[in-house]
Amino acid sequence: MGTRIRWAAACDGLALLVTTDFNIPLFHAVYPGNRADTQQFQSVTEELIDRYQTLRTQCDGITLVYDKGNNSQANQAAMDGSPYAFVGSLKANQVPELLTVPANQYTSVPEFGDLQAFRTTATVFGCERTVVMTYNEALFLGQWQGEFARLRKLHERLRALQKGLETARRRPSVAALQQRVARTLAQAGPHLPNWVTTSVTATPEGPRLTFSIDHNACMEWGNAHWGKTILFTDHAEWSTAQIVATYRDAWHVEDTFRDMKQPSWLRWQPKCHWTDDKIRVHAFICVLAVTLAHLLRREVARAGVALSLPQLLRDLTTVQEVLWEYPPPSPLGVRLTLTDRTRRQQQILDYLQIPEPMAKPVI
Repeated sequence: MGTRIRWAAACDGLALLVTTDFNIPLFHAVYPGNRADTQQFQSVTEELIDRYQTLRTQCDGITLVYDKGNNSQANQAAMDGSPYAFVGSLKANQVPELLTVPANQYTSVPEFGDLQAFRTTATVFGCERTVVMTYNEALFLGQWQGEFARLRKLHERLRALQKGLETARRRPSVAALQQRVARTLAQAGPHLPNWVTTSVTATPEGPRLTFSIDHNACMEWGNAHWGKTILFTDHAEWSTAQIVATYRDAWHVEDTFRDMKQPSWLRWQPKCHWTDDKIRVHAFICVLAVTLAHLLRREVARAGVALSLPQLLRDLTTVQEVLWEYPPPSPLGVRLTLTDRTRRQQQILDYLQIPEPMAKPVI
């Protein structure tokens, strides 16, 4: 399928290009953190690709992978005018007609377990594209749970407003209460206000709030949106499984960003620098640390020990040295040994050829 390059700018001003195996960084670029990803998409991506091509002159078939956060008419026009292919994702409102496709028109994608997909073509950003709508039951349940948790919090807040009116010594005006209700709805999320009907009326005792939740509207909206991911590409010749696999390769760079947010090992934040040059040096040191760590993870995997980076670093950091001091007349003197290790830790140390330390006697 050629070379896949993942654009990612989700780590506060840092863009990375990583390998799809073991997440080893190939290049990085630092950009102003106060600019949106859509504004940086074209310039940083071109810089990463140029660096990649410098080292690999025979690189054919580059496919750029990006998510819907980078979508814009200008960015897509630049992509269409470039020599690169792409796999991206879309927002639901960009292809609303696909949300109503019945479940019986989806087909299974055996390479991804219970994943279902509906494939078609649609006009996106002014051109005909291959579009793949995927449905994942686990994703549906997770989004369902999250949305209903937010709906429950909204219900509690509106109920608290009701109770507050009953016990308040000084009741607000109708207009003031309407503003409070509007703020509560706005803070709930983008979709929830569509499922809640509120009414503020004037009574002799003061303003009165009533509300109700339309559960049918909530479930209708959820059945159309939850669990679905919309992909689009100019790779019309690819199978559905290839398109999905290429997009999911983007998770590699997201994993790298999560590794860089580890507070104990590879922390990108806080930078604690104010000048551009120092921030670039800080980025270089952090990316170098991530590179070395993932190269180490690859070496350990070759020994048959498949670990995530946090697991590997945790195993290695819990192996410690112990200083033994034997008083005279013992001939042992001072010796340095390692703490007790698990079988897996010892396997890692043996493969990395790390010998048992032994300090020379202190004279």
